[in-house]
Amino acid sequence: MATFSDILARERKKKGLSKAELARRLNIPYTTYQNYENGREPKIDVIKQISDELSICPSIFFDLENTDFLFDHSYHPVQHDELNDILLYDSGKFFDMKENFDKEHEKIEDYEIDIYTNFDEFYTLLKDFRKLSFVSVNQSQFEQLRNDAYLLINRSLQDAQYQYQKVVYESQFMNEETINQYKANNPNYKKDIIYKVLFTNKELDLDLEDDQSIDTMYRVALKKYYSK
Repeated sequence: MATFSDILARERKKKGLSKAELARRLNIPYTTYQNYENGREPKIDVIKQISDELSICPSIFFDLENTDFLFDHSYHPVQHDELNDILLYDSGKFFDMKENFDKEHEKIEDYEIDIYTNFDEFYTLLKDFRKLSFVSVNQSQFEQLRNDAYLLINRSLQDAQYQYQKVVYESQFMNEETINQYKANNPNYKKDIIYKVLFTNKELDLDLEDDQSIDTMYRVALKKYYSK
């Protein structure tokens, strides 16, 4: 599975830059940058700065392919839909989702301790059970089974962490300044969202020319979207 460091080194080399040159462009010490390629992952604002310098989408750092026997899925870069971001922001749904995600993420460390403790107890009891049942214990196979279980635990924890990082990355687009820019880019955003949420028949031509009607229908659309 590609790590942040792997992806960073790959993208830097694509641009034909040395570590020292990229560090200079980022205005950071060479040793700091070197740490990023040696396994230390920077904060999200630094990831954004690196992405701007390399002219790539920051979400590429979350494009991690899991190709082992335990998992068979990929993370794909986030493709931002300005209209959808406006809808998430104005309805308040994104912030509710992120708050719930934050609460669940705080539990991960507790889950990790419980899982490891329970697995250790389980394997100890299993070994004792086999001995009491006069069944021989193939220590090598037993340890391989245990290692496979730990691999599953570690990968699950990694997946949870990367999913959280993607949510944090998404949150950069959920601020008033960015949303207002999106709205400026999409002057008919209210009407577009009304049709997107309330009507599946795109040929339907509603009389939504006056601001009051548009604002009223927009509030209805936001309420419906949030309630889903």
